[in-house]
Amino acid sequence: MNNSTVKSKFPLAFFVLTFLFAIPSYTLVALASNNIVFTPEMAFLFMVLAAPAPIAAALILTFKENGWDGAKKLLGRAFDLKRIVERYGMHPPFSCCLSSSS
Repeated sequence: MNNSTVKSKFPLAFFVLTFLFAIPSYTLVALASNNIVFTPEMAFLFMVLAAPAPIAAALILTFKENGWDGAKKLLGRAFDLKRIVERYGMHPPFSCCLSSSS
């Protein structure tokens, strides 16, 4: 097991940026839920827009600290399938989605 520790200089900045990137999604959800702009059924679709907020905040702060090389390394680690040790943990969510679609 890898015992690396992460010492970030920007934990508050990460949460503030994540919140700022998620505000438009939360606003659209609130407006759709109250039937002001869209129908209430569309509120669920707008919640998906908040998902990239932490990724964008992490990329911005990594770029600020380490430049393009750090951002590429961060994205490379996020999509490195060789690092996943226990792959059986990914099967239950996908199998539930497949079984409910039929």
